[in-house]
Amino acid sequence: MKKIIGVCLTQANSELSREFVRNLYASAKKNDSKIIIYNSVVDFTDNRYLGAKYVYYSIPYDKLSALVILHETIFDSTLIDKIIRDAKENNVPVIMARKYDPRCYSIIGEYEDTYTDLLKTVIKERNIKTTCYIAGRNTPEVDYDSKLRIQCYKNALEDSGLEFSLDNVEFGSYWEYPTRKTFNKLMKKSPDMPDAIFCANDIMAQTIINLLNLKGINVPDDIYVTGFDGLECYRCSSPNITTCKEEMDVLCDTIFDIIEKHEENTIESNAFYYGYKPIFSETCGYENEQVKESLLSGKEVFSTIRYNYAGEEIAQRWIDKILNNPTIDEFYKFLPEYVMQGFSVAMAPCEVARIINKRYHTLDEKLIVYSTDNTTNQPRADKFLAKDLVPDFDEWMKDDTVCFVTGLFVDDLCYGQIYEKGVIIDRLGYSTQRHAYTIINALKACVIKDI
Repeated sequence: MKKIIGVCLTQANSELSREFVRNLYASAKKNDSKIIIYNSVVDFTDNRYLGAKYVYYSIPYDKLSALVILHETIFDSTLIDKIIRDAKENNVPVIMARKYDPRCYSIIGEYEDTYTDLLKTVIKERNIKTTCYIAGRNTPEVDYDSKLRIQCYKNALEDSGLEFSLDNVEFGSYWEYPTRKTFNKLMKKSPDMPDAIFCANDIMAQTIINLLNLKGINVPDDIYVTGFDGLECYRCSSPNITTCKEEMDVLCDTIFDIIEKHEENTIESNAFYYGYKPIFSETCGYENEQVKESLLSGKEVFSTIRYNYAGEEIAQRWIDKILNNPTIDEFYKFLPEYVMQGFSVAMAPCEVARIINKRYHTLDEKLIVYSTDNTTNQPRADKFLAKDLVPDFDEWMKDDTVCFVTGLFVDDLCYGQIYEKGVIIDRLGYSTQRHAYTIINALKACVIKDI
């Protein structure tokens, strides 16, 4: 029987989550294993939406060979503590990906030397004299990577005979909107652009490139820009981003090495390491390096756009129906016909949903699973227990699909879970998040009306 590997992460549509799952799926196929992803549409940075956590509380550990936690996707240490504790109580080994944790097998990425050398090479070969660094979060006590990448920048400057100053360090929190604010701050601080802007990840680098273009400043002719991570941005951006790429394939292969050694009782350490590699590309005046990962073909792009368009239509229909009659009964009436192909939606029965606001625990009860019959293309409804892992479990074990499980909640209360099975990982991340959000928002409108 195939091994089943559980993965805990959030925001399945993020570049980090999709890159990780894409590589883990490839490793799983080589190791005759199945992947089930426990996902939340929120990452718990603000400690709201407690109902979204229930998806991690109901993991059927008796069916798992191992559990993987993707660091930097779940921003709730208490939740991570519970996941680790529950897994260990069920004798399931836990693997922490991308961070050291003494309670788990840990796989840690080492990039300090590689990243420092990348920045130093760009500085020297492009004769850079003035620089700015856009780091991650301005909270060194919780964001170790931001602190370390600033140190790499400092080391590269000093090794190149340049002076380091905190006045040239800004923070973009790894995302587009804060980076835009940081860019505006830079423009007000000085009318003269530095020779180079170094960014702590590719998303911020791409944002800076776009903003510079709007100002009529060309990259790399007028200014050089670098990123970090080597996710989708650097492969698809124009110009391609010079970056430090995480060897995600090595990380994911290591996960299965750990599982095998654990089962053989031959494991000697709880810490494992993988590296990064420099990518010198167009944003620093280098020729575009050939990327091993193949980009989507035109046919695949068209198929994905068409699929996403169908998902948007479903969302708009939900909005139209629920706004006209926002009740729990109406929600359940329309649910069967609005479950997309490849999805299953497991909900508490309608009569139970009406009393969940009294904190009734739904996922301990028999759920109703709504899906599309693959033979007739008609909606169907069956009984289901969350502890049975996935709907149509026996069929799932025979195919090559990954399954995403996402909680359906309103504030602190959980009403069910949505399951998506498929093999096109890039599409799955977006569609899982979108379809889950659509149902959550429709459910929220109904629950608020019924209270």
